[in-house]
Amino acid sequence: MVSEPTDGVFDITCTGSGAGRIRAYLTADGTLVDTGLPDTTDALLDGIAETGVEVERVVVTHADGDHVGGLAAVVEAHDPEVYLPEGAAVEAAPDDATRYGDGDTVGPFEALHMPGHRDHQHALLAPDDGYAVLADALSGADQRGLSGASTSRRGSSPTT
Repeated sequence: MVSEPTDGVFDITCTGSGAGRIRAYLTADGTLVDTGLPDTTDALLDGIAETGVEVERVVVTHADGDHVGGLAAVVEAHDPEVYLPEGAAVEAAPDDATRYGDGDTVGPFEALHMPGHRDHQHALLAPDDGYAVLADALSGADQRGLSGASTSRRGSSPTT
């Protein structure tokens, strides 16, 4: 399922066997943020095709399997540049992947180090466009049985 929550940003929502909702985000300039699980790869590639945007770069927010599982398939299908956070170990990453850290610019984003869920996790801010991709810094109402108006920091109690 593909939606456009803000102009030029596509939410590609994939589901896998027992995985719940897995999201990747594709910007109009060709920046794909995260790649889902291995068993959501077909849905991810179909969603990318549906947007009509060619993937120029992939930015991984952190190395959990639901964020890097489709990386090899995306690299094979689109041959993008790949950006990984400093300190992240990603088996499927190409040898020429670029490392980024706090304050670095990657595509339309500025990286903001957000340790907690993972020591190397980064949020991606697009201050000129007024949005951010928060990785797993927050969980929304569609995860963990939270009510429709709830968010929570990963590992914390819900707030409304």
